[in-house]
Amino acid sequence: MPKALNNLAYSVKRKPLIYFLEANEIITENRRCKEAIEDGYAVTSMESITDLYWQLDEDLFDTIDFLGDDDFSTQNSNRDKRLFINGTPYSLSSASEKETLFYVSRFATLLDYDTVNTSVVFPRELRTNYFKTFLKNSAEGEPLWYGFHEEQNFHINRYFENDLYIETNAILKDANTRDRKAKPIMLCGQACSGKSNALAALAVRIFSDKTYPVIYIKDPGISFSYDYSDEIGWQANSLFGHLEDLIKILEEKTDSAVPVLIIWDLAAYSPESRKKAIKLLNALRSLGRKVQIVCSSYEFINQHDDEYFKVINVDVKLREGELDKVKDCLHKNGGYSRTDVDLLIDRYGGNENFLASMYIIDEIRSTLSQKITQEVDKGTSQLVDHVIDISEQHHIDFFENTFANALKKAYDDAGKKFVWFVSEYDGTEEASRKELDEKFRMIITSVAICTWYGQKVPYVFALRMMGGFGTGNQALRGAISSATFLAFEKNEDDSWDSTVSIRTELESRLLLEGFGISPFQRDGKIKILNYIITILLKHVNCRNRDEYELIRNVIQLVGPNNHTFKQKKLWDEAYNSFDELIGALNDYREKEKDNSLVLQEITLRREYCLMPKCPLTDKEKLDAYKEALEIAEKQIREREQIISHSGNNHRKMDLTLAQLKIEKANLNNRIFQLPKMDEAYRGMLFDDVYDSLQDVLVAYPTNGYAYSPILNAGLNQLRHAKKEELQYISHTLRQMYSVLDFFQASEDSFTIESRDELNRLRGEIGMRMDELLDSDDYFIKSVERKEPTGIYLKACNIIRELEKKVQGKFNYNEPLFKKSHINTCEKIIQLFNHYAEISHHDPASLFMLINIKWLYHNRFPLFGEKECQPTRLNQTEWKELLYLCEHYFQCSRFIRDRIRYLAALCSAQLGDYYSTQEYLKPFRDSREYEKRALHLICDKNGVPQTFTAKFKYDYDTANRRGYMVIYDNADKKQHRPLLDRVIYRLENIHHRDEVRRGGIIENVQLSLSYTGFQAHRRRKNYKELERGDA
Repeated sequence: MPKALNNLAYSVKRKPLIYFLEANEIITENRRCKEAIEDGYAVTSMESITDLYWQLDEDLFDTIDFLGDDDFSTQNSNRDKRLFINGTPYSLSSASEKETLFYVSRFATLLDYDTVNTSVVFPRELRTNYFKTFLKNSAEGEPLWYGFHEEQNFHINRYFENDLYIETNAILKDANTRDRKAKPIMLCGQACSGKSNALAALAVRIFSDKTYPVIYIKDPGISFSYDYSDEIGWQANSLFGHLEDLIKILEEKTDSAVPVLIIWDLAAYSPESRKKAIKLLNALRSLGRKVQIVCSSYEFINQHDDEYFKVINVDVKLREGELDKVKDCLHKNGGYSRTDVDLLIDRYGGNENFLASMYIIDEIRSTLSQKITQEVDKGTSQLVDHVIDISEQHHIDFFENTFANALKKAYDDAGKKFVWFVSEYDGTEEASRKELDEKFRMIITSVAICTWYGQKVPYVFALRMMGGFGTGNQALRGAISSATFLAFEKNEDDSWDSTVSIRTELESRLLLEGFGISPFQRDGKIKILNYIITILLKHVNCRNRDEYELIRNVIQLVGPNNHTFKQKKLWDEAYNSFDELIGALNDYREKEKDNSLVLQEITLRREYCLMPKCPLTDKEKLDAYKEALEIAEKQIREREQIISHSGNNHRKMDLTLAQLKIEKANLNNRIFQLPKMDEAYRGMLFDDVYDSLQDVLVAYPTNGYAYSPILNAGLNQLRHAKKEELQYISHTLRQMYSVLDFFQASEDSFTIESRDELNRLRGEIGMRMDELLDSDDYFIKSVERKEPTGIYLKACNIIRELEKKVQGKFNYNEPLFKKSHINTCEKIIQLFNHYAEISHHDPASLFMLINIKWLYHNRFPLFGEKECQPTRLNQTEWKELLYLCEHYFQCSRFIRDRIRYLAALCSAQLGDYYSTQEYLKPFRDSREYEKRALHLICDKNGVPQTFTAKFKYDYDTANRRGYMVIYDNADKKQHRPLLDRVIYRLENIHHRDEVRRGGIIENVQLSLSYTGFQAHRRRKNYKELERGDA
């Protein structure tokens, strides 16, 4: 009987509640049963099962009237999705609808009647458990919809939520208009301010209004990108396709489509991640879908004046009256007396933030750290007990298993140790328990460190850290997954692909503190670094992508270049221990013959020598830099060989090679800065760095790390330059400003950190030019010698004078409406045109002139967020731009993508469609460019040109694309096609009844993308764009 009770108590440990009915002393005195009762998982009762049944039945009767007199009350209890649109009930019941819902359910939730409006009935004894689960899931971004019912009172409406509801209704109404001027909403605030809960509550509230369908996306990491396949070319990925299909289904339920609200808990942390929401909105709207988006973001600079979003700011601090709401909620739902609530709030919550006040208190008994530590202690003890029970019950040696023997042999052949940590132990049971307990504590600490740095530990990695590959034992896997303090995410298709983590980042921190490792104290940071070296790095297998990404990310976050989560970096406090990490990375590369972490090793070697407290002498630093340089050069040669043998003639650079070249340039800069460096080496530095990184800038034009080494190399040389070295100074300045021009052309795509750093360098370069160069005097001498450098630097100074006057930047990526900026463009165009004989043969001058001319003539940037931008250049202006582009191709060794695309656009506007296709060929061959429609083919007034077209084949409904033959409108008999194979999508044609093979269609408009032409019907002309965007 005791053995059976042990098994029962263990197996149901994680269930919300256990009833021990007609309980006697055998139950109440059993150790494990007693623990379950004390922890609130079990209830003892002298009642019989019949008594309990009638009690639950009465509770169910009391709450059943929550369903009310709904329109669905008369429907049968099938599993169709049921929802309201404009107050009318609809079901999604067809096979195709259910298939679409199935695919969407993998990453999003369509709120429906059964999910939201059906009451969750549970006994009064379970209220605290349900409340705890609600809070836990809220902290993890997994909303439990039952908690948002008013009858439960689990959710506290914060001060901003009514405004959020009103603003959301307003933008949904606007989404049903033709103009659609309202911006999507971004809920912006610190972590633990209640953003996720507010979004989930908003979803329920909008759904309950019965007007608009609501789709909730909880995963911030999901990507609605574009993919390429050899069979069908470029297309939106399957996630986007399924989402768009579902929205189309919802729109077709009514005669007039009703906007669909997408709520995305995006938790954006950078400009790039914030743009994911606006890009999704634009992509859906470009396909004709009526949608609007509400999303979330962490705080960011200038969040009050955002170009793309209506920002609603959330204060993490509790507002007036909210603390009383928290206390009342904890008293009613958390199982605390009002006195206990006051004590706990005063000690842990009220002066910190909103969600912490709720979540921390729910977990605390004496202190949260003690609670979590006790939970781990008990959980570890139970894991040990269960592991020993597995060994005792099966009586089968693991190594008799054929598969295990094969693994063991492979490990032996490789000279590695293979230990099954659940095998029989020598010595006493107490010694066995102690050894297992230490192993589990080690892995729990390691998992906590990974969770603290936002990483989930692959299951096989966790087992390898424990000493063996016992993954074949299903019982052991169940034991680990049952630990309440661990979040075990199981891949149903492949259990080897599961992950383990501590439930939340907050709990991982408190757990570490409970083990004597404070992540914010120097001693604790040293201990964390030691775990990374001796446990994580020792057992990681970087040939497994998930494990590689884990260790790479952890090293990045603890190292010197963590600018996002500075409080988590270990670099300053644990600096003296980083030489051990560098040594461990070196050993991993050499002994494991694995170069996966070589970039991290080189970066740490470089940064270690730079620190003021570095113990090395200058000679030792030089040797260390040279050693790192040799490693980088060797890796570059090996990587170039791999790429050259790959068979891809269009791919001469990949990200790893680019990063290695950047590291090499950084090392050369550091060597340059050492005292007593050979002057001959100094003179060669800038040109070497500039030349070596040009192909990186072409392949990755938005990689800010590639620009900084060039500019730093130039500044290093200018700091040692003398005024009389005029040619040397002017040459360096010209090259540096040309690099800044490339940066400016793509600045919007850079991270905030990269933009800030490059703009800082830009300011310093301007100061050096003022100190070392008399620009006007040098301009005259340069013209006399017919050299372009002086002309180019004078153009740079014209822009600098404007920026000093208006105290702002001149930007190629902003519309040109200010008179001062227009005048600046005119001055630069006149300067370059006056000296065209010189400047039109200089790539730097041509790059600036082309970008300035485009902005001056068109007023809008070359690339914007919106698709199908109209243009308004006349034929002469198009010819001038094409002439400049062709000259740029002739005199530049490295062709920038934006100039190649602009040449294609010029050719298309001039009717030379063959040349257009030739210019675009490298983009199509590389398979790396999106197929977003960028510009419409327009006349000089911005009115889109129209053509006659014939449908070439039947429409491919599976891949959602078709092809047209394009004719001039004057070619009434369609004898001379202009373009033979232009892609179109059905939703962009609007009149579906016209789509048939061989059919003729009028008033077709053409747009251009990186990969070719696309056909549309009725897009915006320039005047409409100017009214809407100016």
